[in-house]
Amino acid sequence: MIGKIAQRNLDSLKEDPQIAQLLNTVNGFGSSLILGGAIRDWFFGNPPKDIDIVVDCPASKLKSLSEYSNKRNKFGGHKLTVSKTDFDIWSWEHSWALMNNPKFNKGLDTITKAVFFNMDAIGYRLDTGEVVDNGFKAALESKTLDIVYEPNPYPFLQVSKALVMLKKYGMMPSAKLRYYVDDQKARGYNQISFARYQKLNYGDEIFNYDECMKAI
Repeated sequence: MIGKIAQRNLDSLKEDPQIAQLLNTVNGFGSSLILGGAIRDWFFGNPPKDIDIVVDCPASKLKSLSEYSNKRNKFGGHKLTVSKTDFDIWSWEHSWALMNNPKFNKGLDTITKAVFFNMDAIGYRLDTGEVVDNGFKAALESKTLDIVYEPNPYPFLQVSKALVMLKKYGMMPSAKLRYYVDDQKARGYNQISFARYQKLNYGDEIFNYDECMKAI
């Protein structure tokens, strides 16, 4: 079901020849996977803020994407907009988890084991149409938001995302996530942190901090 939803949305996007060309170019670099948020948003019938694509190729291969945009993301990849659709494309070799833990050096499919949340642990292979799931379906069934891989360079960002997802999807936190949020609050996370990262990740979609905190 998830695969069919993803493919239907991709087919719709590729009706635009510029987007079709971009996706064909990216797929030509190597095995590529649409990760996390876009798949989740399509599943719930929402337009994604952007489409994250991870490519199993040397980062140098992606240099040709500079013809679309010279904006860089935190992984040294490319942020670009094609026909009003935002893309975030980077090489798997520059993903933070892989660079910090060699256990993920086992191919592109391990990336769904390197995300922070189970609600992001879903991918769709552009080359094969395969769905790579490491907890997304289970999260939907249990309605529980949990941590997949905890090490992360942006803990306040993850807390903000957790609070929004708990509220947005009517989920409950796992004991591990509840402890993580409490720990970050003790380290200084507060309403100001929430407002900062909410604007960064959700733009004009506004969530109330106190309402979101009720889920913890």
